Parts: sequence; structure tokens; C-alpha cells
Amino acid sequence: MQRLAEQAGLNVRTFHRAFRDRMGVSPKLFARIARLDRMIRARNASPATDWLSLAIDAGFYDHQHMARDFRALCLSSPTNFDAREQAAPERRFGLAER
Repeated sequence: MQRLAEQAGLNVRTFHRAFRDRMGVSPKLFARIARLDRMIRARNASPATDWLSLAIDAGFYDHQHMARDFRALCLSSPTNFDAREQAAPERRFGLAER
């Protein structure tokens, strides 16, 4: 945050406030959402890859860290979310992440 704030010419507190005002979430929550999105996209691109490998590649510390964020942000376990994701219409049409 310090580096980003300096690049923007703001102090950390002002940067945090400006980020929250513009994005609607704090920088920390945005980072959690982005990390989870990276992992979900990787899972869609490579469904045979195990959850732990995907979690580590996306920046989670371990499987529990990923599962906790998954439940908090998606209101579902990774396995249940993945089942719904694979049943989505775009998957039936053969469309997948790249």
C-alpha cells in the first residue's frame, strides 16, 4: 500500500479512503476478491488440477486459507461452487477460461 500511495502522490490513509470511495471496497478486500478470481479462472482453465496447487499458485498460504476466503466471499464451499460452475450454460456450450 505504501508504494502505491507514493506513486499516487498520496499518504496511505488518503489512498485507502480514495480507493474505497472509487472501488466500493477496501484495498484489502479487493485483493482477496482478485486472488479468489485468479484461482477460479485457473480452476476453469484446468479442472483436473488439485485445489491446493491452485490455491498456492493464486497466492493463498494453504488450503484452509483458500477455503475460508471461498466461504466468506462465495457463501459456498469450493467443491459446491465448482459443481455449480461446471454446470453453467457457458460450460455446456464448450466455453472455458483461457
